[in-house]
Amino acid sequence: MTRLRALQERARDEQAERDAVRARRAQEQAEREWRRKEAEEIQRQVETEAMLREAREQQMAQREHFLAVEAQRERADFERVLRYRYHFACL
Repeated sequence: MTRLRALQERARDEQAERDAVRARRAQEQAEREWRRKEAEEIQRQVETEAMLREAREQQMAQREHFLAVEAQRERADFERVLRYRYHFACL
């Protein structure tokens, strides 16, 4: 009877040890998965910020180009008006 009780206790201890190892491995796996997801999220944020920065730079370049074209157009109009006035002033 004592031997049977000792065997049962040993079996329970071994099962408890296996359960503890399994739980530890599951916890480690969960932590690895969490770290992987965190790294992916950070990478997504970095990529999004880079994309937004590039879009802003393109927008600023387009605005500068538009302003340069507009300034050139206004200068051409101004010079045309001056030539027109000069032409009629000389008559």
